[in-house]
Amino acid sequence: MNNKVKSKNNDDKLSLMSSLFFKLMFNNAKATSILLLDTDGIIIDFNEAFIKTFGYSKEDLIDQNFSILFIEKDRKRCCS
Repeated sequence: MNNKVKSKNNDDKLSLMSSLFFKLMFNNAKATSILLLDTDGIIIDFNEAFIKTFGYSKEDLIDQNFSILFIEKDRKRCCS
């Protein structure tokens, strides 16, 4: 097996391990609220700790801009 193939296999394994580690961390973080945004600031997911801390459901926030989490005064200051 040449070095490029070995490197690709290692990269694939590392990517899979990173993905599994992230999923475990995301789903099992009991005391840490985790909010995931896309590059445009749109909420794509959050964990159970976030729900318990802030009281929002996924239906409330998924596909909304993160600025929805700020009060109006702070929204104008940070997000306009």
